[in-house]
Amino acid sequence: MAHNSNPFEFDLTENPASQIQKAVSSEEIPKIYANGFICARSNSDVMLVLQLNGQPSTVVNLSFTSAKTLAKNLQGIVDQIESLMGQQVMTIDEINSKSAAKS
Repeated sequence: MAHNSNPFEFDLTENPASQIQKAVSSEEIPKIYANGFICARSNSDVMLVLQLNGQPSTVVNLSFTSAKTLAKNLQGIVDQIESLMGQQVMTIDEINSKSAAKS
């Protein structure tokens, strides 16, 4: 495989772990942390507004197919974490509900 000078392009024949390593180690690809989000949809796309401490920080637009695939993959990761920990990870809604009940 020839070296690709564009950090945003990956060889789709590469395995995902290799692509992840390249993305994480690249100084040119932004790294974004979010501790909240808002989801919306149009007739053709899904919009994900990432939040940092309740403030919008990044907008991600996904096709319906990509959004569904992302949701499935994220659920698989959460299932693995819950299995390893032996307990469920609470959602933001569950945490907010418990916090409101204690107030």
